[in-house]
Amino acid sequence: MGTFLAWFRSSIIRRFFIVFFGIVVAVALVAIPAITLTSSMSSSGGAINVSGSMRMQSYKLAMAVLNPYQDDEVRQRNTITALNVFGDKLDDPSLADAMSMDSEDPIRQHYTILHERFNREIKPLALASLQEDEARRKFVQAIPSFVEDVNIYVKVLEESLNTRLLVLKWLLIGILIGSLILTYGMIIVMKRRIFYPLLEIGGVKEASLCAPKYLKMMKLVA
Repeated sequence: MGTFLAWFRSSIIRRFFIVFFGIVVAVALVAIPAITLTSSMSSSGGAINVSGSMRMQSYKLAMAVLNPYQDDEVRQRNTITALNVFGDKLDDPSLADAMSMDSEDPIRQHYTILHERFNREIKPLALASLQEDEARRKFVQAIPSFVEDVNIYVKVLEESLNTRLLVLKWLLIGILIGSLILTYGMIIVMKRRIFYPLLEIGGVKEASLCAPKYLKMMKLVA
């Protein structure tokens, strides 16, 4: 440690280099996670938009299946259209982008629940309801909890986005504080190694210039 301090103090160029290098490293270490978070937040924002539209589409699906003011042909057409639209939204790439590869990720877990319920329960019941009253009754019983699953999924996405925003906020605060500290250190180095010596040189030069005039004045007085 003592050898490093001696090497560090031996040259002002080294001091400036280390200070600037420290600033660059500090900014890079914080900026890279910040850029990654910004990218993930963009994906989460798109996923929230799609999942929010899924919530509305689930209501449209329920209306297509249960609307009593439509004939069988219209009901079939509306039901199949609503199922296809919901399925397209469920397979939207932005939803996959918002998930990590970790199986314990809450977003992935709730998405898996939603995906499996739609394909194994809601979609078969909706199609069967076109021909069977019993399937329509089961669909009526199942759709409220399915809509609640959509709501939970949207909430988990929003909480994840809020957490990332908070982390990004503290990263930016860290960049600001670190930059101020390093800048202050650089100013201290400049003051001690450049400004003070220049002031001392200026003071000596001024004194040497004033000395002959002072001596001349003393002779005149004598």
